[in-house]
Amino acid sequence: MTAPTGAAAAQKPVVEKVQVGVTDYSDILARYGSPARNQLHADGSRTVTYAWTKTRIRPVTFVPLLNLVGGGGKTRINAQTLTFGPDGKLVSLTADDAKVECVIWSGCSGASPD
Repeated sequence: MTAPTGAAAAQKPVVEKVQVGVTDYSDILARYGSPARNQLHADGSRTVTYAWTKTRIRPVTFVPLLNLVGGGGKTRINAQTLTFGPDGKLVSLTADDAKVECVIWSGCSGASPD
């Protein structure tokens, strides 16, 4: 079995374990593996994003007819974007957290994370 990378490796918040101006790109790769997105900019700076989702389906979703009134689920979406300067040191970090709830017949809606 291989070690998790990208989304699986970043499930612990990156934001709590890094310091602007101190943490470098190689530290992040060693701790969290390959990011879900990796952008190299013309000036040598780099932006990486670790992202993952967690979905919980309501059990009633699998019960015929009852699923019409109570079926659906909730999804939590997390993303952490880190920007590194040309020297490889962390310049900024942004963390996003969102929730989406879906119910059969009424669609999906976003909600603020709790």
